[in-house]
Amino acid sequence: MKIIVSFEDRVRPDSTGVYMVRAFQQLGHEVLHVLPENIHSVKPGDADFYFKCDDGIPGQTWNPELKPSVYFVIDTHIESDWRIKFAYDGKFDYVTVAQPEGLELPWLNHNVSWLPLGCDPEIHHVGEREKIYDGAFVGNFHTAYASNRVETVHAFFDVCKNLYFGNRTFQQMTGKYAQSKLVLNQAINGDMLNMRFFEALCSGSCLVSPRLKEGKTLGFVDGVHYAGYSDLAELRAVVKDLLENDAKREGIAREGRRAAISHTYAQRMKQLLETVYLNKGEQHGLAISR
Repeated sequence: MKIIVSFEDRVRPDSTGVYMVRAFQQLGHEVLHVLPENIHSVKPGDADFYFKCDDGIPGQTWNPELKPSVYFVIDTHIESDWRIKFAYDGKFDYVTVAQPEGLELPWLNHNVSWLPLGCDPEIHHVGEREKIYDGAFVGNFHTAYASNRVETVHAFFDVCKNLYFGNRTFQQMTGKYAQSKLVLNQAINGDMLNMRFFEALCSGSCLVSPRLKEGKTLGFVDGVHYAGYSDLAELRAVVKDLLENDAKREGIAREGRRAAISHTYAQRMKQLLETVYLNKGEQHGLAISR
């Protein structure tokens, strides 16, 4: 098929849409990336499928004549109002949300389903590397929701003596994860199943993350595939235990990677396309699988 994927990548070259383009290409489809300001120059029939990937930039519009269409909403945990309006005004056939809590928002569209994020093993695994860091956190603190993240990262680094902190993308990020005994995941505003969750697991290092309510639905078990925590005191205790117990830590890391590689973006997009075309014209949601 010919697929048009629309998102803004000039602000952040590692925008999630990049992974969507790669996923569709890996499935053998012809993919054209169209910037949001150019979507109204696209006509019905120019492609077989139209996919809008949330890029976090408000004020955009969509051509509602493009069918079938899907809006993949990533950041429902922040600034949801304009995303709900964009989805409704664009008359998308399907709206998918990356966070299960996003299903509880007052969407006006009919077909709204949960489609989690994932990983790209070609990017998010660089092989085994010497562990030169006790812990790593790749992320930022520039949003209004970052205070909890600051406290969590501080607690994590209290226990980790050799650490890495900074912003890296693609394989540079994965390389830092691979060099770290532990990788911390901390949500901005409740988005536990963020990109970092899957990327860190895929890297082959041990992930320390808030416990997932929906973890077992996706096949992730606390203490088997990742190390969970509920508060800062438990985070410190978990990190200390894992740094002192190499066998336990590396066992969790191996099982985590094994579980993560069944959650690729290519698999997500395959599932999405099958749902859209099997249920074309009907009111069906996505069946989440792993």
